[in-house]
Amino acid sequence: GLGEQFDYEIVVTNNGPSTAENVVTTDTLPAGVIFVNGVSTSGTVTETAGVVTADIGDLASGDVVTITLTVEAIAVGETTNTAVVDSTTSDVDTTDNTTTPPVTVDVFPVADLSVTKTASAPTALLGQPFTYTITITNNGPSTAVDVYTTDTLPSGVVYVSSTTTTGTVTANAGVVVASLGDIAVGDSETIVLTVSTTTTGLKNNRARVDSSTVDLDPSDNLTPQVPVLVIRAADLSITKTSPVSEIALGEQFTYTITVTNSGPSSATNTAITDTIPAGLTYVSSTTSQGSIFRVGNLVSAFPGTIVSGGVVTITITVRATAVGLTSNPASVTSLTADPNTGNNTTPPVLVDVVPASNLAVTKTASADEIGLGEQFTYTITVTNNGPSTAEDVFTTDTLPAGTTYVSGSASQGSVSESGNEVVADLGTIPAGDSVTITITVEASAVGSTINTATADSSTTDVDTNDNTNDPPVTVEVVAAADLNVTKTASVDEIELGEQFSYEIVVTNNGPSTAENVITTDTLPSGVTFVSGVSTSGTVTETSGVVTAE
Repeated sequence: GLGEQFDYEIVVTNNGPSTAENVVTTDTLPAGVIFVNGVSTSGTVTETAGVVTADIGDLASGDVVTITLTVEAIAVGETTNTAVVDSTTSDVDTTDNTTTPPVTVDVFPVADLSVTKTASAPTALLGQPFTYTITITNNGPSTAVDVYTTDTLPSGVVYVSSTTTTGTVTANAGVVVASLGDIAVGDSETIVLTVSTTTTGLKNNRARVDSSTVDLDPSDNLTPQVPVLVIRAADLSITKTSPVSEIALGEQFTYTITVTNSGPSSATNTAITDTIPAGLTYVSSTTSQGSIFRVGNLVSAFPGTIVSGGVVTITITVRATAVGLTSNPASVTSLTADPNTGNNTTPPVLVDVVPASNLAVTKTASADEIGLGEQFTYTITVTNNGPSTAEDVFTTDTLPAGTTYVSGSASQGSVSESGNEVVADLGTIPAGDSVTITITVEASAVGSTINTATADSSTTDVDTNDNTNDPPVTVEVVAAADLNVTKTASVDEIELGEQFSYEIVVTNNGPSTAENVITTDTLPSGVTFVSGVSTSGTVTETSGVVTAE
């Protein structure tokens, strides 16, 4: 092969009958080979410009000398070579002084291909991809023709994809073949195999390179085993939600944490941690699997093993104890390797704790029943049960039909009325304080009046059920009449036995009709009833008592 060395052997024999003196052999090396070394069993061997000369000296009759020439093939093709022997002694037969036939050696192309293989990591997670990198180098001296690599993947390792700097890659039944074509002397080509795993354990893998060109050194055509340890893996992910983004001071809400194992293995010794932020106080917690504990503000859940495809749900109930924005993430860990730790901690869940008050309204009336045209008062009391100061407090009271606004006052703030709607602007009410509003109205129509008042504030109210007085205040407006009676006599003085008359005038000054009006007149001693008439109704007398109905 090209670049390799080989030997020419020249045998010189003296067939006599005399000693041959000053024997010399001459060998002109053919193109395509170069002299490396020469030895002779007698004499010396020298080389000049491709001509090799052996000075044998005298060769006795019957003696034999062997000359060995070592040469190197430096060009592809057929080489033809002869050697000639001569002597100062006359040779009776010179026909055999030149080697016949010529020696022919065919020099063919050869290449020294070498292959290396590495893995992207010494360990891999079950179900996760990793890569093998195979590099083929042609160390010459000829171009390597029809180069290909063969890689039989180990059990539990499956082909995913590949790239190559030249040629094509195919995979069939776990055998990956890269057909690279020709590789010039000194060139290298690289194949990257992406594989995945289906079983755990140590996976040994090697690659081999071959070519239709003869390889000078096949010992580096097969890589050592490349070991990769495949270990169990579980892709845990965690989410966290809150039902509210804003909560009133003093109120409770519940975080929901969901942990999912996307596999492919079970996740062992799992742990979920959640540190409750300042402004929130722990109330209670639950877990759908395992146990859950709290130490200070740290809540820790230990579900144990979560199987592939399994889901664990954790709830944490907290109370808002300080005003401000709270930020709260949660995290999950496991002793099983996780191929994607980027989803093991939730984004912070933001909940804004806002000031809160609990306004309560009571309302009373100065009378349960009132006469038409009379005035009475409503008294409204607004109490802030906290926990925060109530800002911009106001009450609204729409007066019922049958009442008319007269006046209003408040222990703080101002009272105004428009279109029978009475509004009291009370300003700020600290926690625990109360404000009283008094509204004076006049009964303007007969009937039952029902009235409520409602308090509101720019501060969140934790319980709006008591912001309107319940039950409503009912005042019955009844009919009312102002009767007036006058009485005169027809004379100031009268003789005994004579008659005179009394005139009684009954007037209704309203505002209502006076029903079933009766006048009673008990006649004085010395006067006897004679008769009586009325412009309305009847007049009767019994035992000196005169009644007009």
